[in-house]
Amino acid sequence: MDSADFLRCTHLFKYDKAVSTCFPEREYFFPGINGGICSATTVSYNFRKIWISAGLKRDGKVKPRAYDFRHHFACANIMRWSQEGKNVNAMLPYLMRYMGHASLESTYYYIHLIPDYFPQYTQLASSAEALIPEVETYEI
Repeated sequence: MDSADFLRCTHLFKYDKAVSTCFPEREYFFPGINGGICSATTVSYNFRKIWISAGLKRDGKVKPRAYDFRHHFACANIMRWSQEGKNVNAMLPYLMRYMGHASLESTYYYIHLIPDYFPQYTQLASSAEALIPEVETYEI
C-alpha cells in the first residue's frame, strides 16, 4: 500500500468512526439522515455542493454526477479483469454483489458501456465459435 492509499484509508477510517458515534447500529457505510439508506437525491445534492465548493467547473454539456464514479468503477474492474486474463463472466457475480444489483442483467449492462472491451471480448468468445453451428438459410 502506497502513502496515497494509506491516506485514503485513513480518511475512511476517520469517517467510519465519526459516523459510528451518530449511528452506532447503522447498516450502511453512508447512512441517510435517519441512519437508513442515503437517497440518490441526497447523494446528488451533496456531490454538486462539494464539486462547486471545490471550484471545479460544471459548464460542459454533460455535467459530472456522483453516479459517474459508479459507472467508472464497474467498467474499470471489467477491463482490469479482462486484461489480467480472468474470466469476466465468472467475476460478474462479485461485481453484482458489490454494487448491490439484484440480478446479473443489471451488471451485464456495464459490458455494453466499454467500447475498448469489445476486441478483448471477441478474442475471448472466438474459442466458443466452434460450439455454435452455422445456420443454413432454410433454417432461418
